Amino acid sequence: MEGVHFMMDMYDCRPFSGEDPKMLQDMLTNIIEMVGMKLVKPIEPFLYDELESSFGWGWSLVGILADSHITIHTAPSKDNSMFFDLYSCNFFDHRMLHKYLCDTLRPDRYEFNVVKRNDFERWSR
Repeated sequence: MEGVHFMMDMYDCRPFSGEDPKMLQDMLTNIIEMVGMKLVKPIEPFLYDELESSFGWGWSLVGILADSHITIHTAPSKDNSMFFDLYSCNFFDHRMLHKYLCDTLRPDRYEFNVVKRNDFERWSR
């Protein structure tokens, strides 16, 4: 199996939109269209509270794609942070996705990783 796994951790996002699940749903829908993928199960927001997470309260949104998944998790009480993840069995323009997230969420700082499937040593039994 081949593909790309893009992960981006964003901190001090301004203005912080992690409290607005509708905005996050719309953003994930835009990303799905932008990278040419197909949503097979609606994006569902889940509100968790400070008792369920070490990050305090926030939203988790998950979309199941024909080619894999897309997620975002927010942590308003932890430096207005957001954690984004897109995995696909197909290749997509991760540079365009990186720019879109930076332009949309405007983090003061971030870290991102791009992993190409089949581009690492496999361990199996």
